[in-house]
Amino acid sequence: MPSVRLAISDDRLSACVLVEPGTPADQLTPEAVNALMDERGIAPTLRTDFAHALAALSPATLAEAAKIEVARGKAPVHARDGTLELDANLHAPPTAHSPDAAHEPGADNPSQDDDAPRAHSHYDRSAFRASTVKSGTKIGVILEPTIGEDGVDVTGRALAAKQGRPCKPLTDETVEITARGDVFARADGIVEHTGNLLRVRKLLEVDNYVDFSTGNIDFPGDVRVSKGVRDCFTVRAGGSLDVADLVEAATLHVALDARLDRGMAARDKGSITVGRDLSAKYLSNVEGFVARDARIHKELTACKLAIGRDLIAPTASVVAGELWVGRSGEVGQLGSDAGPAAVILGRSAELDKLMREAMEILPLVQQRATKARERLEQLQRATAKLTARQAEELTELEFNLATYQGQVGPVTAALGRVLRVTDRLGRGRLIVHRKITAGTTLWIGNVAAEFRADVKGPIALGLDARGEPILFNPRDEAHRDDANETAPTPISAQPLTRYAKLLPATRFADLDQARSLSKAA
Repeated sequence: MPSVRLAISDDRLSACVLVEPGTPADQLTPEAVNALMDERGIAPTLRTDFAHALAALSPATLAEAAKIEVARGKAPVHARDGTLELDANLHAPPTAHSPDAAHEPGADNPSQDDDAPRAHSHYDRSAFRASTVKSGTKIGVILEPTIGEDGVDVTGRALAAKQGRPCKPLTDETVEITARGDVFARADGIVEHTGNLLRVRKLLEVDNYVDFSTGNIDFPGDVRVSKGVRDCFTVRAGGSLDVADLVEAATLHVALDARLDRGMAARDKGSITVGRDLSAKYLSNVEGFVARDARIHKELTACKLAIGRDLIAPTASVVAGELWVGRSGEVGQLGSDAGPAAVILGRSAELDKLMREAMEILPLVQQRATKARERLEQLQRATAKLTARQAEELTELEFNLATYQGQVGPVTAALGRVLRVTDRLGRGRLIVHRKITAGTTLWIGNVAAEFRADVKGPIALGLDARGEPILFNPRDEAHRDDANETAPTPISAQPLTRYAKLLPATRFADLDQARSLSKAA
């Protein structure tokens, strides 16, 4: 016989009356349904207003099966775990870079973009810029877990809500989380959030080339490039830079040390600036500055390079180009059949510029002070009473004289400091192991030495105790004392005039003139 039965859902959040076809209407009264629910323990407070649905049933609808919800529970509201929300401007750095195919058409012919505004340049679209932060930057916030709300099933039994777990990311000294949950970077670098790990990486690793897949690199820490740097791209490293493959006609700015395992072929377009030391297999057509030492293993070809301290290249050839070597140098060969080389030894371009400026300013200030003093004395000797105009001129002259005299002291002191540093640099030596080729020019002291013929090594060049350029056996270097300004002249010393034509080094500030000005002031 057709019947009515009560079904409870699997999650126990709903109870329904199931009516089989042909069930008599008298079995579908609210009282009958409530009796069924009483038997099954359905909570009275969770029963729905089902009477209207029962009344709507007709003999026609009863000819088919029917289903009417008669009770409804409440699902638990589970708590949300605590979460780390990073700043919306940050994104995770790419973990891989496209291979050589990412070297877009036109990369080997960058001149087509030379006139394009830099703001729209494809080179500037760095894949790393958005995730790079400075120390002290707020990079995110820790959100506390929410509180869950228990539910109830149709029988009135409680359904426990899951409680949220706090977010406790694994961090190191590069990240600080405050009591309020604010997250700050405590190092310059790139934000890394992998799984539960949160840190600021001080090292940026580029897995392939610096090319259109990465864009230009501007990173506050160390940068390691597993391949090379393509034409016209720029790499700025706030720490050190390691490049495993060739650097093409690119621009490198390195705050600390740079190591170019394969070297750099700049084709007169690329440049390098290094805040400490440079190590490279070779440099070709590179213009740049190295604040301390440059170590070159194979060749320096047609470079214009300023080295603040020492050039260490005992096995390398210097082929053409111009090198400023601030203190001392050691090379395998100086010059070649491909072109003469030029070396400026014991000079700094920056110091020379400062010296020239001081030498121009000092006589001018002294001249103005002399004129002001003479006119002042003239007015002071006047026997008649000064006119109002003369009195005003007297006051102005006294002020100008004090000003000029106050300028002489600082300029003279600055010139003296530059001279002392230049004198220390001038005690350096240049050692050539194999040969100096004819046509090579060496600027040393106040002279330019033009070599008329090849000179075989090993030889050393420097200044004697009187400041005269000499050539000697490098083994005598063992008897020198760099801390002693009056170090003895090497026993094997010969005047450089025997091997080279000496001309005044007019391209630089005259050291003797600078010393005279400094003493006179």
